[in-house]
Amino acid sequence: GYAGMLGGKNSLPGLTIIDGYTREIVAYRTYDLGAKNHFEPHGIGVSPDGKFIYLPTGLSAGFSDTGQGRLLIINARTLKLQQILATQGNPHHIKSFIRSDGKPLVQVENFRDSTVYVLDPNDNNRVAGGIGPNELRGSGYLSFADPAGKFIYIGVRTPFGTEGGVAVVDAKTWKPFNFI
Repeated sequence: GYAGMLGGKNSLPGLTIIDGYTREIVAYRTYDLGAKNHFEPHGIGVSPDGKFIYLPTGLSAGFSDTGQGRLLIINARTLKLQQILATQGNPHHIKSFIRSDGKPLVQVENFRDSTVYVLDPNDNNRVAGGIGPNELRGSGYLSFADPAGKFIYIGVRTPFGTEGGVAVVDAKTWKPFNFI
């Protein structure tokens, strides 16, 4: 989904696993979080070792509401809910990478507050670093780790209606290295 609320037959956040060759559904699971309104999952991710699936969603009355986000962490073998992380905004895109020192990390872009942070899947998904709009000099949105895991490139929109740019951030210190 994209930027909407779940409803009708699909009122709960969940996932479907589809065989890439046969296009048949292998598994399907939804998760009841005890609320009526869920922000559509957008940008599901998997830990570098494949043990966990990260499903972003939020509890919200509408797209413009700041509601409380949720990041569902699911055991990839059993599809059972392993952990729920509450966030200030809605987690949006999830990616994983291996940092240059060999540490596997899961990268989260938080839509509402324009932060980018990483979780350590080997330490109970503890936040291991991050950067927000003050350090980025604008609102971060899409972000990608370089193949060597040394830098994270973050698209930045400025509050002044200008073009914005890309922040190059050190993946260990979370300090901006350069702005392009």
